[in-house]
Amino acid sequence: VTVDTLEEALSDTASSIGFTRRAGATRQVHASIGHLLAAHPSSLPIHAPASIGAEPAALQPAAPVITALVFGREESGLTEAELRLCRHAS
Repeated sequence: VTVDTLEEALSDTASSIGFTRRAGATRQVHASIGHLLAAHPSSLPIHAPASIGAEPAALQPAAPVITALVFGREESGLTEAELRLCRHAS
């Protein structure tokens, strides 16, 4: 499916994470997806495993959901308007 705007692309998502190379005074920097999820567990709506040693199969979606990973342009990152459309920014 091809759409004309980021807003249209995100319209059916439960969550979205915008990745940009641009720094910002209010933007949190996460070293990895793991760090992002530790700080904001709801950014990817899944159940955590029952224990540390649980098999990956123990991770089951809470419900059918779509989470968008939005990547900015290599030379300039995402614009402020694009980042505002994302639920989380990193």
